[in-house]
Amino acid sequence: GRLTGSDGDRIATRQARAPDSWLARVEAEGHATVERIPIDRGDAAEELLMMGLRLARGVSRGDYRRTAGVDLEEQLDAARLDALAEEDLVTLDAAGLRCTPAGRQRLNAVLAHLLATADRSSATPKSCLFSGCGFLGRDEGWRLPAPLRILVRKAAA
Repeated sequence: GRLTGSDGDRIATRQARAPDSWLARVEAEGHATVERIPIDRGDAAEELLMMGLRLARGVSRGDYRRTAGVDLEEQLDAARLDALAEEDLVTLDAAGLRCTPAGRQRLNAVLAHLLATADRSSATPKSCLFSGCGFLGRDEGWRLPAPLRILVRKAAA
């Protein structure tokens, strides 16, 4: 599960799975939580995109800013967003970021593209999750990977 504290800190929890173990822990400790893992802002932002882009309304700018601490454009790679928008897979506007119907059909590939990373250890917002890997070693003239281009063409046919 996921918990958000009053201070905004997010924690992932894992409960005892076996019914007997779960009940014994609840009786002894008052809960069956076996693990608590802090979730940093970068991971929370990534989860928000993975879950939010599955919905027709997408991810609002306000929700993203509250979760990530930065605006969408500050964290997401502009070239990657532009390429997905050119292929009519995502829309970024005043409301936020959302997948088009074609993008939701190919959501796993869209998310893989948006969330691709070479180095999550950097402290700078643009490189911590979403950019810096230069897909296929190219930063200029970027195009969607061939398998995704093929899917887009098949859907348009």
